[in-house]
Amino acid sequence: MTIKTALSITFALAASLALGGCFQFYEERSGSSSTPRTSTTPSGYYNMVGEADLLQGAMGNVTSFTHASPEMRITGSSTSATVRLDASNTTTRWWVMTNLTITGGLGHAALQPGAHLVFTRSAPSVGGLRVSVLGCSGPMRPNYTYDRTADTVTVDVMPGSAPDTRRMVFKATYANGAATQQVQGSFEYEPR
Repeated sequence: MTIKTALSITFALAASLALGGCFQFYEERSGSSSTPRTSTTPSGYYNMVGEADLLQGAMGNVTSFTHASPEMRITGSSTSATVRLDASNTTTRWWVMTNLTITGGLGHAALQPGAHLVFTRSAPSVGGLRVSVLGCSGPMRPNYTYDRTADTVTVDVMPGSAPDTRRMVFKATYANGAATQQVQGSFEYEPR
């Protein structure tokens, strides 16, 4: 490894740590940081079936937004899952992304219809299940001006539209000093 390569790697690592969680979803390609990185499904993971039906609330400078059909991507294994919802409006120039990390997987025993679960920074786990939400927002994807992990996440699980599906409604609350902002989302999925 050359010194130049080592310095480039060191700089990239330092920049990613300084920029926060949203940076992990994009990488520089062809001189442009606005190109989404190519995603591959990690070994042992699989793409899951699901459909999002709501993302609304306030996050950073993007306030009072509602999107009835956000983009959704779910990847998971039997022990972990990631659910990413993206919503944007190019006319009014806003973009919001939530990334739920579900340690324990979407098939976890605690995620049965009727469940109401609350995850906080001081109590991040319920029966071995952890759910956290990274939120990013800004004028356009991936130009984010807000990058933060929610302080509190509530999860409600109900039956889905088919016998083998469930619907999850989550609320992510972000505390900014005395003010708080909240984002709510919902999606249907097949637990595996």
